Amino acid sequence: EVPLTKWMCACAIAGLIILILLVGLKAFTKSALPETDKPASRTPDTFRSCSSGSCQRIRQLTNIHQNTSSNPCTSLYIFTCAQHDHSRGLHLRARLEVQQVQSTLSSMPAKNQADNPALAKTVAFYKTCVGVRTRSDKESLLRFLQHQGLQPPSLNFSQLIFSMAARFGVGLLIQFDSRHSTSPGAGGEDRTLQLNWNQNFWVWKTSGRRLLDPAVPYRDFVASVQQLVGDGQTNSTTDATTLNEIAATEELVWKIIDTMYKGNGFENLTFAEFKKRLVRINPDTLSQDLFSSEIPYFPEDSFLLKGANLLPCLDTILTTIQEDKLAAYLSWEAARQIAPFFLPAPSGTTLNDICVYSMQMLLGKSAALLPCILNHVTNAVLDNVQAIFASIRLASQAAILKAESEITNGHQLSALVSRLKGMHLRIAYPDNIESLPCLNSRLDAISDINSGFLDNYISVLEASWKLGTQNFDGDPMVGIDGLRVTYDLQPNTLVLPAEYLLPPLYAVDSFSAANYGTIGAALSTGLWWPHIPFSGQDVDNSTLRSLAEYYAKSFQCIRGGVVHVEDVFSMLAMEVVTEAFRWTLKKSPTEESVEDWQLLYVTSCLASCGSGLHFCQLASAGLPKFRSVFQCAAQVDHMEPCHII
Repeated sequence: EVPLTKWMCACAIAGLIILILLVGLKAFTKSALPETDKPASRTPDTFRSCSSGSCQRIRQLTNIHQNTSSNPCTSLYIFTCAQHDHSRGLHLRARLEVQQVQSTLSSMPAKNQADNPALAKTVAFYKTCVGVRTRSDKESLLRFLQHQGLQPPSLNFSQLIFSMAARFGVGLLIQFDSRHSTSPGAGGEDRTLQLNWNQNFWVWKTSGRRLLDPAVPYRDFVASVQQLVGDGQTNSTTDATTLNEIAATEELVWKIIDTMYKGNGFENLTFAEFKKRLVRINPDTLSQDLFSSEIPYFPEDSFLLKGANLLPCLDTILTTIQEDKLAAYLSWEAARQIAPFFLPAPSGTTLNDICVYSMQMLLGKSAALLPCILNHVTNAVLDNVQAIFASIRLASQAAILKAESEITNGHQLSALVSRLKGMHLRIAYPDNIESLPCLNSRLDAISDINSGFLDNYISVLEASWKLGTQNFDGDPMVGIDGLRVTYDLQPNTLVLPAEYLLPPLYAVDSFSAANYGTIGAALSTGLWWPHIPFSGQDVDNSTLRSLAEYYAKSFQCIRGGVVHVEDVFSMLAMEVVTEAFRWTLKKSPTEESVEDWQLLYVTSCLASCGSGLHFCQLASAGLPKFRSVFQCAAQVDHMEPCHII
C-alpha cells in the first residue's frame, strides 16, 4: 500500500503542476492576445507592414528621440511603408510586436516622459501607422495613453480640428462689405460690392510680364479680357496704355490655350475662334455645373462645390467674367472656402477617411499629422460644422443677394471696371477666434498637440511671405514684386494673393509661376498636387508631364534615375518642407524647432505610404537640401538625373 500511496501522491502533485501550468498559460495568452470572443465582420486590417519588418518604425522612432545623436536619415527608411491586408497570422504577430513597443514606451522613466515632448508625438505616429479600427485596438490604445497621461479630452477634438482649420485656412472667412463710390459712366453714386481682392495680382495679370507703376490707375485684367472676348468693340476713349495691356493680355490668354487645352480639341483653334467659344458659354449652365444645393447641411440657401474635376471652370470664369456671372463667381469663391469639409471623397470610404481626405485636400502632405487627430472625428463633430462656419454662410449669402440686386445686364463696362477695381481678398478667422494669441491659448489647453509645432509652421510661412523678393539664401528672386501675403494685426486680416489660392495647373500664370523659384509657387503645387485629376477632360496629361519635367531638373534620382510624374511632385512637396525647416534652423536654431521640423518631414513621408518607389528614400538620396539640413551622408553612391516615364 505504501508504494501505491506514494505513486498516487506523485500523480496528484504532477497533475496539480500541470493544472497550474495550464492556468498560467491561459492567463498569459489572454493578456497577450486581443479578445477573440467578440463578433467580427471581417479580418482586421489595422496594421501596416514596413519595408524593414512589421511596425519596427515605432520602436526606431522612440530610440531616435532617446538618442539625439542618431542619424535621422534612418527613420525615413523605417517610415517608408505600404498598406495592404494581412493574413490572420501576420496580423496577430504584428499585434504582439506593437504590444512590445507599448511595453517599451510604458517602461520609460517618468522624468524622461516629462522632459521629452517627442513622446507625445510618438503616440501620434503610433495612431497614424497602427490605426484604431477595432474595439480591442481602441481599448488597447486608450489604456496605453492613460498610462502615459496623454489621453486627450474627447470634447476638445472638435475644437482642436476647427482651430487648426482656422489657423491653416479651412475656416477662412471672406468678408464682404459695401461702400459708396462714383462709378464713371454710371450716372452718379452707386452702391458697390467690395470683395477686397488683391490689386497687385490683377495689375500683373493686366500687364503680362510687365509691372505697372502703382501710381498709375490700372486697367483690370478681367475688364481687358472682357473687351477681348466681347463684341470686339472698344470705347472711343481707350488710350494707348489700355491697348498695350489688351495686347499683352491676348498673348497671355493665348499661352493658356496653348498649354492648358492641348488634347481637348483646341489645337487648331485661332484666337478669334476661341474667343467666340468663350462668349457662347451659358452662365446658367455654368452655374449649374459649379454648384449644387442638394446638401444636408444648408439645404435652403447654400452652395457646395461638387468636386475637384470642376476646377478648370475657374479659368473660364476669370477670363470671361461678365456682370451676369459675377454673382456666380462670388458664390463659387465662398463655397470653395468651406468645400474641403464637404467635398465628396472617393466612393466606399469611411467617415474617418472622408475627414482625412477633406483636410489633406487643403493642407497637402506637409500636414500629414492631421490624420492622427481626425481619427477621432464623429458625426457630432461634422454636425458642428454648421455652427462653426455660420459666419461664412451668412456673409456669402448676403454678398450673393447684394450682387444679384445690384448687378444687371444694363450696366456699362466702365461700371464693372470700377466695381472690380475696388476688389481685394480680405480674410479673417471664424467667430470666437479673435486673434493669433487667442488661437494659441486654445491650442495650449489641448494636451494632444504641441502648439509650438503650429507656431513654427506658421512663422516660417509668414516670414517667407514677408521676405517678398528674397529667397532663403538671401539672393534676389526672379519673381514678381508684390505677390506676397501681408498681415494686418489690428483688424486681424490677411491679404492673400490669388497665387496662394488657385491650384497651380489652373492658375492663369501657372507656367510662368514655375520660374519664380518662390516658396509660394512650390507650396501651391505641393498642396494641390494630390487632388489634380489625371482625367483628360480636366487637364491634359502632357501638361502635367511638362510641369513635372520642369521640377525634375532640380532632383537627382536613384534606381536608374526613372520616376513617375507623381514621384516628382511628392519630392517637391518634401523639398518645400525641407526648405522651410532650413530657414527655421537659420532664424531659430532651437532644439524644439529642429525636432518639430524633423518630425514634420517624416510625416510627409508617411503620406506616401503605399508607393512602391519609396518617395522618402528617393527624397533623402536625391535632395541635396535635405542632406545639408539633416547633415546626412548620401545613401547611394551613384546618382543620375531624373527621367520621367
